[in-house]
Amino acid sequence: MNSEQIATQFSPKLDLPYRYLLTGLGFLLASVIYLLLYPESLTGDYIRSRDTLILVHTFGLGFITSIMMGAMYQLLSVILQSPLFSERLGRWNYWIYISGLGGMLLSFFYDFNKINITGGLLAISLLIFVLNAGITILSSGKKDIIVAHVIVGVLSLFFVLVLGSLMAENILRGIFSDPMALIKAHLVLALFGWIIITTMGFSYKLIPMFMLSHGYPEHYSKISFYTMVPGVFIFSMAQFSEKLQAAEKVAFLFISAGVLFHLFQIHAIFKRRLRKRIEPQIFATILAEIFLLTGILLIPAGLNSDYSGHYFPFIFLLPGFAGLYVLGMMHKIVPFLEWYNKYSPGIGREKVPLTKDMIDESLIGPTVYLWFGSIIVIALGLWFSEGLAIRFGALAMLFSTSLFLWNILNVFRK
Repeated sequence: MNSEQIATQFSPKLDLPYRYLLTGLGFLLASVIYLLLYPESLTGDYIRSRDTLILVHTFGLGFITSIMMGAMYQLLSVILQSPLFSERLGRWNYWIYISGLGGMLLSFFYDFNKINITGGLLAISLLIFVLNAGITILSSGKKDIIVAHVIVGVLSLFFVLVLGSLMAENILRGIFSDPMALIKAHLVLALFGWIIITTMGFSYKLIPMFMLSHGYPEHYSKISFYTMVPGVFIFSMAQFSEKLQAAEKVAFLFISAGVLFHLFQIHAIFKRRLRKRIEPQIFATILAEIFLLTGILLIPAGLNSDYSGHYFPFIFLLPGFAGLYVLGMMHKIVPFLEWYNKYSPGIGREKVPLTKDMIDESLIGPTVYLWFGSIIVIALGLWFSEGLAIRFGALAMLFSTSLFLWNILNVFRK
């Protein structure tokens, strides 16, 4: 693979994406340790307990969103073939983001009365990110299915921060008669709109790039997009009225169809690959897609169960699909970026290492399989409301995370 495909003359200096990527790794470790110490985070009252709020936001916002922000700062310039609107704004915003996120997590733990301040700071940072990415996209003038996914993902993030701000205000003032509607809509847009749709879009760029796929049909991705997007937004709006239950069911069918056609597109890409060997990094994305389908199919069962059963499908969707996808892609992207930064200028003039020499590939398989197994064990623990099983799964996830961090951080020593 040509490393210029993920790093071009339009790419920002690596300190910009790296600060978000490395921060995400720190929050990954923190979230796994928190689950190990407090397995009841997944067995308590539905998404309202302090421990659950801390865990979900540490993993979903601290880990997944930080990684996605870093990846977007790097990949937008590649996808759009134009520079980022403002690298300086991205660097300054990092400190607002970290202050807001860290402060919000501390507010969850110590003092909910500070949530309007810390949550407001976080909302400002996310808004700045949305504006920076949005202006970059609009300025490029590029229009394709990957850009469309990114636009919807960024718009979803905007609505997520709006709903999050309303939730924080409601905690302090109790101005909404049905706070669960806000929570559910917030969760739907965060998970499906921001995380899953954006990841789908990135996959249409990254999977063909790493598998050297050419000449594959793209119509499945377009069908997926035009069914998934209305499904997600209708599903989120349906949370605000019991009269929209029929619309919620139709929206769920749209989302399911969108996921199914997405899988057809990924299959089409794999069929036209030139690189026949499926590396463990890529195999991780295949397992992630299996978790995506599993999670979608389990949503009706999860919504109709009590307490911890609500989390059952989301374990497959958040740490399962999104988490495993990040693990796989980070093992590919970081070594390429670091190799490109350090060694590409010396090509033809001196001996340089191969990109595959930048990472210990023997550790990737165990990392992926341990993560996969941990998701299964945690899901079983949730289904049977068994805290010990959740803790055992969290321990396996901690081993996987340790291998992952060791391997990624060693890339910078090559």
